[in-house]
Amino acid sequence: MPEKITIYLSEPIKKIKSEETHQFALQKFYRYMYPYMPFREGILANDVSFEKDGIHFNQIYAHRLYQGKDFNFYKEKHPLAQAEWGKVAGDIHGEAIAKAIKNFAMR
Repeated sequence: MPEKITIYLSEPIKKIKSEETHQFALQKFYRYMYPYMPFREGILANDVSFEKDGIHFNQIYAHRLYQGKDFNFYKEKHPLAQAEWGKVAGDIHGEAIAKAIKNFAMR
């Protein structure tokens, strides 16, 4: 069963009415999260789905990894890798993400 990790911008994303804008928002957020995600072979990073209720990481260990429990993050490919990568990306890039979504929606 896939693990769903609730992303940091989940409440604002729920307010988006257009399916196209919703998908754009999730994918944009994912691109900002990506450098903070643990990455060795890319199994977790490449097994995601963008659903109506958020981004789903489909590996059974996703939630435990997101929480950072019992992991030493491999940082050769992603030196910024850390637990709660969605929250970190939202804290650092939230304004840029929101601006990109707004610009997309207003096009």
